[in-house]
Amino acid sequence: MGRRQPIPVQEAIQKVHQYEKDGQVEWVPLRNSLERFIAEDILADHDVPAFDRSPYDGFALRAEDTKEASSEHPVEFEVIDHIGAGVVSAKTIGPFQAIRSRTGAKILNSANVVSMVELTKTFEKE
Repeated sequence: MGRRQPIPVQEAIQKVHQYEKDGQVEWVPLRNSLERFIAEDILADHDVPAFDRSPYDGFALRAEDTKEASSEHPVEFEVIDHIGAGVVSAKTIGPFQAIRSRTGAKILNSANVVSMVELTKTFEKE
């Protein structure tokens, strides 16, 4: 798998709009709607799921612990748990601790950022 490279939101929107098409609005039964596009936005009246989740595979941690981090000055974190989608860790992230999380996993209240796995290096302590 190649390394994913994040792009700015505006650039992503422009890429999506390249495929935009104009069309006519018509009403059809749901069973006849295959391969059609919806004519207007549908807005949820509540968040689904009702919690913050990891947008990608990575490490949930505290942003304040990364304040001094750079490629020239890497910061080390202790990985205290591994979780996947549908799994909730019982642990609390402390200073310079992280939890390995998969896409869709619930982000703990003690974490406020997820670092993409592609932007990290892991190693075993001796």
